[in-house]
Amino acid sequence: MIHYGISVHGWPSGHALDSEEAIAFAERQGVECMIEKFPFDKVEDAVEHMMSGKVRFRSVLIMD
Repeated sequence: MIHYGISVHGWPSGHALDSEEAIAFAERQGVECMIEKFPFDKVEDAVEHMMSGKVRFRSVLIMD
């Protein structure tokens, strides 16, 4: 590839349009994300929780 100057381009989860369609579908169907909330002042606890592998859902820092 380097010799011929060829490159590969992609999107981590398919094409960008696929992600847009999935988000639109979720909105129409009322799908909500399952998250674990951590107050911003507990960011160190959130990182420790993530690094330990105990996170079950998406971890989100919240501002109170």
